[in-house]
Amino acid sequence: MIRPFFYIFAFAALTVSTLAAPQGNSNDSRRLAVLINEVQALRDEVGQLKADLEALQAENARLSAENAKNRNAASQSDLAAFKSEIIAKLNAYAAEIDGKFSKQSKESNEILKNVVAQVNTALAAGSKNAAPKEVARPKDIPESGIEYTVKSGDTLTKIARSQQSKVDWIIYANPNLDPNRLQAGQKIVVPQK
Repeated sequence: MIRPFFYIFAFAALTVSTLAAPQGNSNDSRRLAVLINEVQALRDEVGQLKADLEALQAENARLSAENAKNRNAASQSDLAAFKSEIIAKLNAYAAEIDGKFSKQSKESNEILKNVVAQVNTALAAGSKNAAPKEVARPKDIPESGIEYTVKSGDTLTKIARSQQSKVDWIIYANPNLDPNRLQAGQKIVVPQK
């Protein structure tokens, strides 16, 4: 019959394992956010379908109770036919829901596989090109400096020259800075004498 909760739990487990992986570029983050929203939409739809099913069951119970009161007016065959019709409609509705979940689950799993593969590829490429995390403290680095906002076209060399600083001072003062990926608007510390 209805197995939507199985798909939700399987999809949620895949989503959680994907969220635990380190994040790649912003496109991957956006795709992951879209997938998370789709999972929430599926959960909402299952909740609505469950509410609809409960309403149908309540209506069936009410009609059965009403029918019990009016047994003299309805024959047993009419009641059996009505019950069969309701059961057939419920089964068709359940099959439709199950089909939608299967399709969406397959599509979402495929998208997640692609995103995870892209993130892993990006991480592998990034680890090959990544600068060392720990930089030795330059002997002549000053204790004071300024906060500088990177402009379009800036390089560490250009910043160091214009601010009477040195590239190795800037790298040391900004341990999380990737010298090859400066972005306009980024704020960095520039040591100065």
